Amino acid sequence: MLNRAVVLIIAWPQLLQAAEGPIQTRIIPKTGEKIGAVGLGTFIVFNFKDDAVKMEACKKVVQNMIAGGSTVIDTAPRYEEAEERVGDVVDSFSFSRIRV
Repeated sequence: MLNRAVVLIIAWPQLLQAAEGPIQTRIIPKTGEKIGAVGLGTFIVFNFKDDAVKMEACKKVVQNMIAGGSTVIDTAPRYEEAEERVGDVVDSFSFSRIRV
């Protein structure tokens, strides 16, 4: 049985491609930092264990998200395995600056 994440990627392969053009940003009033107006939700797509194929797909999604200029990933302990998978993906990249 296919899960929703796999169905989304099969139905809309452009989800694995970076968007063209600049993304909309918003400024955090207290810090003045610009962040993407749209972030990456992880509750369904990143909620898995021990699946190398899904992990590679998630890495590609995050790579494209970053390449497109977005910087916000939404996760929480309540998202079951998703929070740990996000950590695994982030750990697999080398960033000059990352704030969790």
